[in-house]
Amino acid sequence: MLQVKRIAVDALILAGGKNLRMRGNYKGDLKAGGETFADHLIREMKKISDHIYLSYGAVSHGEKEGCTVVRDIHPGCGPVSGLEAGLTFCCSEYLLAAACDMPFLRAEFYELLLDRGAEEAEKTGLFPDCIVPLLHGRPDVLAAVYSKRMLPVIRRLIRQGIYKPRAAAEQVNTLYVPLDGLPEYATMLQNINTPEEYSKITERSL
Repeated sequence: MLQVKRIAVDALILAGGKNLRMRGNYKGDLKAGGETFADHLIREMKKISDHIYLSYGAVSHGEKEGCTVVRDIHPGCGPVSGLEAGLTFCCSEYLLAAACDMPFLRAEFYELLLDRGAEEAEKTGLFPDCIVPLLHGRPDVLAAVYSKRMLPVIRRLIRQGIYKPRAAAEQVNTLYVPLDGLPEYATMLQNINTPEEYSKITERSL
């Protein structure tokens, strides 16, 4: 396991989507490089965390060795409900979130975010509540770092019918990490939503 000196972290793989654009096929079971998307993410997360959670919605896609399955507390609310479940049950103060349709994410990506968080803490005396990558000015909140301190904010937004993780990030002390100029990290944010996108990457090694 990579040595994460700054803070203790758990990891969450968001796998509760309806997979509509993938024609109902669960994206975590798609394969590239001889490995399913979910297995790849689990292997990478185990390099930096001892506790890995799989978040499912109304439908379970099975258990994975070394992972704890958590179910959405408020099914049907999208990824924010998975984040709520992960933050509710996680053992550490911080949670690394990854969508299961992002098969190129690696442990080094989260090391970068945590390094930037540690640098911010050295300057301000406070580790950010949330660390979100920015690519071309757009935040990717499904490959980010979340603090348990965000749980009340997320729960309040769900009660208000606001189901966007980005809205939660905008209401706390969030550090945005630009990836422009860092192509080795930017390419890790590619997600696979459609059969056409999947067909283009099946030959690419994870």
